[in-house]
Amino acid sequence: MTRLATRVSYVTCTRNRRDELTRTLRTLDELHRDDPSVAEVVLADNASDPPIHEWLPQTELHVEVVTLPENIAAAARNAAAERARSAWLVMLDDDSAPLDLGFLDVLDRVDDGVAAVLADVTLPDGSRERGGLPEVLVGCGAAVRREAYLGVGGYDPAIFFAAEEPDLCARLIAAGWRLEASTVFRVLHHKTPTNRDLDRMLRLLTRNAGVLIERTTPDAERRSLRRDHIRRCAWIARKEDAVDGFAQGLAELRSARRSLVREPLSRAHFERFTGLHHAREAIAAALQERPFATAALVEAGKHAWAVERALRDAGVEIVGDADRADRLAIATMSPGPMLDAVDTFLRSDDDRVLAPWTFAQRYAASRQRAPSLA
Repeated sequence: MTRLATRVSYVTCTRNRRDELTRTLRTLDELHRDDPSVAEVVLADNASDPPIHEWLPQTELHVEVVTLPENIAAAARNAAAERARSAWLVMLDDDSAPLDLGFLDVLDRVDDGVAAVLADVTLPDGSRERGGLPEVLVGCGAAVRREAYLGVGGYDPAIFFAAEEPDLCARLIAAGWRLEASTVFRVLHHKTPTNRDLDRMLRLLTRNAGVLIERTTPDAERRSLRRDHIRRCAWIARKEDAVDGFAQGLAELRSARRSLVREPLSRAHFERFTGLHHAREAIAAALQERPFATAALVEAGKHAWAVERALRDAGVEIVGDADRADRLAIATMSPGPMLDAVDTFLRSDDDRVLAPWTFAQRYAASRQRAPSLA
């Protein structure tokens, strides 16, 4: 089989979400109406009833269906990746799609050492998708080199779903690959609630992300990251009324620790994986451009600890009173919330905002140069 038959292969897995998948296929068809030959769609059917090949809508794009005998969740993408005919796999959910084709030029120019390009994923209300880190993708919007994806084994079937993306990205980083982000690569995620069981999702997130921390985190960091993870999952459980799922996931995590095989990342890889490296880099750049002595943490979210540590290690005092702080440091390493916070601060008269990621700093600079921020 010729692997470069198309420029991109759209890859997704689905199960019993006919309306969502139909809308996504029609969107992809419309995007490529001028030249459908540059793309294909490879669908992994997680034992839908009825199977999707029985009702698949007609499209101009070539659509390949891999029908699986049982639901294996995210790992179904592995079977689709094997069947794909392009060097780039554009990973989507069955309810997400690119807003335009600008990302094709991005993929043409990307450095050979980059395994994945993370999209700027927005939701219907205009806010951005939560989750991910500077070098951790979200599965509803990213392009991954087929060579890199298959080379590290794709998604781990043992995870099922929840934390499959950070697990994959940890292996990519450990294998010597880099991951980059692009605001030109824009994806809309409808995030429809069909088949979404919040208790189940939080059970799996608590267990799987906890196992990943136990397996990959260097000894000196493991206890603090364990506490941070459990605190965050407990907060989500209360917010989403999924306390039962959290409790079950926590019990499963404690049980899994007993037989866990440790494979800690190197210090450099750990700091890239968690975003700490990116926070250090951005804070160093900000200090060089405009020295400051104090900072207040604002918009706290995922991996706020990395921002706090990078500031303290750089000699910056963290103060609780934002009014007397030299800078306001956005305290999350999750790309979507960080960029949303940048937009919010740029609409105000306060110029003290500090984004702890050089990519977000460049985004802020480009927005400041724009004629209007409306």
